[in-house]
Amino acid sequence: MRLDIAALSDVGRRKKNNEDSYVVVREGSKGLRLFKEGALICVADGLGGHTGGEIASKLAVRIIGEVVKEKPQNGAVTDEDNEGPLPRIRSCIERANESIFQTNRDLVRTRRPMGTTVLTGIISPKKLFVGNVGDSRCYHIRDGDILTQTEDHSWVDEQVKLGLMSKAEAETDR
Repeated sequence: MRLDIAALSDVGRRKKNNEDSYVVVREGSKGLRLFKEGALICVADGLGGHTGGEIASKLAVRIIGEVVKEKPQNGAVTDEDNEGPLPRIRSCIERANESIFQTNRDLVRTRRPMGTTVLTGIISPKKLFVGNVGDSRCYHIRDGDILTQTEDHSWVDEQVKLGLMSKAEAETDR
């Protein structure tokens, strides 16, 4: 399977520090066990205004990138017919969260704790398996159509879902 993968990060117009991190683990990577063809891609956007957003994003992508090299637990094989690697994606996001949480407990005592969004996907020959936390988004673009594949996890989007804020109000609140 041929994949052309590129990544670029930019600090943007308002921030002074770039708190983004990413990882790509492709077929043929040393020690890879989760899939034979395809790639794992992950982007993490550290939370601005919090202590150590860049540290949180680096921790997340490092942990997620390493999980694909582990042996399946109890000799289990990835179930491609049902959830595919989604349980593994969920597990690696949870492990990254636990690491960031523990780092906050150990190091961050007086300011807003570090955090990050995570968007990760495993590309296989016929499917894309996506996991996300926060408001980093995945889109499917085909023939000029742009389809949102993830749901934001933010206070503003929760207000829209509950009918307490319109989509127009949400756009100006961010």
